[in-house]
Amino acid sequence: IDAAQATFRKFAEAWLDDQEPLWSKANAVRVRNRIERDLDPQFGKMPIGSIDSVMILRALRKIEARGSIETAKRVRGYILAIFKKAKGERLVSAAMILEIEEVKDALKPARPGTKQPALTTLPELLELQLCVDRSTSSPITKLASRLLALTLVRIGVLRTALWSEFHG
Repeated sequence: IDAAQATFRKFAEAWLDDQEPLWSKANAVRVRNRIERDLDPQFGKMPIGSIDSVMILRALRKIEARGSIETAKRVRGYILAIFKKAKGERLVSAAMILEIEEVKDALKPARPGTKQPALTTLPELLELQLCVDRSTSSPITKLASRLLALTLVRIGVLRTALWSEFHG
């Protein structure tokens, strides 16, 4: 690829094409939208080798300014992956990869999540199930909650379970 024609958009598209088969449909749409909304307007037509870490930090600061701290961190990760692909083509230096990694230190810290302690006593578990039963949720959601409690598996595992995996 000619360095002048190796735009950020071309590398982003190539990276997305490689990654999307590995992701869920929802995640693929989310990542693509973030790149198109937050990066493409600023970097899309630029040769990837002409983008520097100051420009990247400025783009990430715009994301932070709208209150999307965690999104800014994730977008930095996408940029890093795209630039690593370009490094493999010898269009950006290893030093540039290090600079993008260091941008992480300049970003705002994400708010710590709240702890959700496990319910470990029978009365606590019964109270939770009663709250679910009294909720305005659909009957399917209420049944799914009970099945989840009975199987003790993660929600994603339960959602993708096949009928052949249930016995008895």
